[in-house]
Amino acid sequence: MRSQKQQPYLSIFIKKRYFDLIINIPKGTGANPKTDGFHIRRLSIDHHTPLITNLQNAQVFLSCLVELDLKSLLILPWQCFATISEKDLTNRRAVK
Repeated sequence: MRSQKQQPYLSIFIKKRYFDLIINIPKGTGANPKTDGFHIRRLSIDHHTPLITNLQNAQVFLSCLVELDLKSLLILPWQCFATISEKDLTNRRAVK
């Protein structure tokens, strides 16, 4: 990373999966392996962290997050998705 001394822990945070999503918009072609942005995008892919690299997609995604009504979401533990059926989901939504 070009600015390794300024931000030495960023690559460690990505490797330890501290981030659920990375938004990193490249300038130009984005294919220069000497830039911080390229290194961040590469680490994101290598460590299976979702990555948004398109400005318009990032804007739409962030707009949706701002408008999201968390009270209307059905929030379940991850383990439920291994055993939950579509009927169960419909019943749980009807109860709320």
